[in-house]
Amino acid sequence: ATLRLNGVEPCALLAGPGARELNVQPGVPSGRPDLGNAQCYWANYLVRPNDNWLAEALLSTSAESVLSGSPDARVVQVDGFPAVQTDAPGTDPARACLLHVDVAPGQSLLVRYLEGTGDNPAMNHALACHKAQQAAEFMVNQLRTLGS
Repeated sequence: ATLRLNGVEPCALLAGPGARELNVQPGVPSGRPDLGNAQCYWANYLVRPNDNWLAEALLSTSAESVLSGSPDARVVQVDGFPAVQTDAPGTDPARACLLHVDVAPGQSLLVRYLEGTGDNPAMNHALACHKAQQAAEFMVNQLRTLGS
């Protein structure tokens, strides 16, 4: 299956049940869809620890291209799509995880999880990646719905 990201507003990818399940407030858009860097940021500032997620529609970056440039990269699956899991540059790997989901040829959905407050003693890279994966699955599911 191919789920193209052209014209997709990332904030539309985590709404309804997904947003409720992750306990986040409505997404805040940033970036520019016309420039191919549309982003959305979700958080819940009312609770600690503060989980937050970022999604970006990368119209000209495949997950494969990330694989070669990241020594810590692992290939995983997100709802049937191949994905590359890495550390998030500029963040503590114990509190963050990046997923590049290969949804269409030459395009990927970037999903980043970050534990923003640093006060979850149980947080580690594996848990951060689990949380990134959880959000990514909601987003891919929603992308399927938007595309049908």
